[in-house]
Amino acid sequence: MLKELRKWMYEKNLPRNVGIRQEFQDGVFEFINWAKTQHAFMDGEKIRCPCSKCKNGKYKSIEEVTYHLLRKGFVENYYNWTSHGEPEYEPSMSENNLLDDITLHWNNYEQLNWDQRMVIDATGPTFPPVHVSHEPNENETGISSNDRGGSFSDVISAADQPLYSGSENHSQLSAVARLVNIKSEYNLPQSCYDEISQLIGELLPRDHTLPKDYYSTKKLIRELGLTVEKIDACKDGCMLF
Repeated sequence: MLKELRKWMYEKNLPRNVGIRQEFQDGVFEFINWAKTQHAFMDGEKIRCPCSKCKNGKYKSIEEVTYHLLRKGFVENYYNWTSHGEPEYEPSMSENNLLDDITLHWNNYEQLNWDQRMVIDATGPTFPPVHVSHEPNENETGISSNDRGGSFSDVISAADQPLYSGSENHSQLSAVARLVNIKSEYNLPQSCYDEISQLIGELLPRDHTLPKDYYSTKKLIRELGLTVEKIDACKDGCMLF
């Protein structure tokens, strides 16, 4: 049903590539109008770019995302806009049920405290899961798909665990989310991440809960059912442009 309704997403060009179909242009603006209202899934005024190059891995301005989509088209098989506020669609779900789930998901987010919201925003919209163009395998994440568990309540509980006794600025999970985001943003090697984690651990009180290295960080993320994904990377972990 959803795939049929949004088949325009992958019918961008007119015959012989002489231009862009009007239906595609209208659909892109429909998507943008939806995405820019889903503040829980945004980074300030930016939204994830679902073009065939960015693959929902980068936040960009509304103008940039519009340009990318009109030029490059959508990432493969992104009929369900899960990275932009839609609940995960099931074939048996009616259109009315889909809209009800969107409202329910939004209400859950509104009930979170500031620290819990920051964790969900920093790690990406995981409930529903962030959509990528392929299912990450164990070699990419270091985490077997059979080991992924966790639930929304698990993540919220972890968000409430203090980084150390008396900590007011960060929970364990918010600190981990920030560090993982920095590693991804600057393409830091694992050895560098380990050194930074160890140094921060030495500076924190003895009762801190910060994982000591990247392996421990991935273990925590795995136990919560979240994922660590490489996007636009070669087999050696180098960034591709």
